[in-house]
Formats: sequence, C-alpha cells, structure tokens
Amino acid sequence: MIQGGAFTPDMEQRRGSRGPIKNEWENGLNNKRGTLAMARLGNQPDSATNQFFINVADNDFLDQPRDGAGYAVFGRVIDGMDVVDEIKGVATTNKAGHGDVPIDPIVIESVSKVEQNA
Repeated sequence: MIQGGAFTPDMEQRRGSRGPIKNEWENGLNNKRGTLAMARLGNQPDSATNQFFINVADNDFLDQPRDGAGYAVFGRVIDGMDVVDEIKGVATTNKAGHGDVPIDPIVIESVSKVEQNA
C-alpha cells in the first residue's frame, strides 16, 4: 500500500482539522487493488483523520475486524493506476524517524469526486 496525507513534503506532520471520524468499515466496500481507505491508530477504530492509503494489491485482511473494526474504504482510483504503480516503485529511505519515505517527495496535486452511476 501507499500511505499519504500525514506529512508535508518537508516531513512536518499535518493535523486533521476536523478531528477523528467514525469508522464506516461495514459500508460494503473492500480493500481491493486501486481502492482508497482511511488509515487509523491500532486498537482505536474511530481514530482516522487525514491519513489514507491506496491499496496496490488486494488486501482482504484489512476487511476483517482486528480490534472491533476493519479499515474503511471510501473511494477508488478510476484513472491513473499506472501512476500509482510508478509511485509504488520509487526509491525510499528513512527520514524523520519513518521508514519507506520516498527520497524525492511525491505530492498528489488533485483528486476529484466522481458520482457513481446508479
């Protein structure tokens, strides 16, 4: 998976502006390749703020409750999975006490909400 949303390119931690949200993991969506899900603290299902991850493989184990809940999927990549795969392959290092940090910062410049046809 590729995790984002927590830090600026300079590794300054971002703070969620609205506080933690309720974990909606039983929404019928699964952690399959190309989906986006909320990151959260262990043993605290309702702790998600601004951190998220993009599943680069099917991660069915994240759908199973481990501490009362699974990980809530809230969207999916509908175009640009090739870019996600490129991000997955970048060189990483340890930085500011974190591992697997891209050597060159990667910034998502835009996302769009697209209404799903019924």
